[in-house]
Amino acid sequence: MSLYPTRTAVGALAAWCAASLVAVFWPVWLPALVLGAAALALLALADGRAAASEPAVCIERRLPAFALQGRPTTLGLRIADPGGAGRARVVRGADGWPPELSADGPRFGPLVLAAGASLQIEETARPRRRGDIALGAPVVLVRSPLGLW
Repeated sequence: MSLYPTRTAVGALAAWCAASLVAVFWPVWLPALVLGAAALALLALADGRAAASEPAVCIERRLPAFALQGRPTTLGLRIADPGGAGRARVVRGADGWPPELSADGPRFGPLVLAAGASLQIEETARPRRRGDIALGAPVVLVRSPLGLW
């Protein structure tokens, strides 16, 4: 599992950096900034540990038995929550379609995935050539409980 900071985390860090400029001119704010940095670091650490301890969502690609060149065909993704998190999760991502199917694959989200539930995402593609077409791996990003990762 990889953790990437969200806009919320980056914004909080940017706000702290901007506020630290205040300490250059008013050193009396330095203890508050140190406490703020410690609180932000502890929140990020706790949120990262909580996100890492949750079970991963299951991703299953649904493909037709065959597709005809130039004719529309439906491809699907099923995203399921195994239910161990005990909370609804916010997911977003993309499917790895090659240029032979579409200029870029479908992107989805943010979507709310209830605990123990599943989502079905379907898109229509038109194969541009004959033969087997290798699909890239779908990517699903799950927001952490506090939304920092």
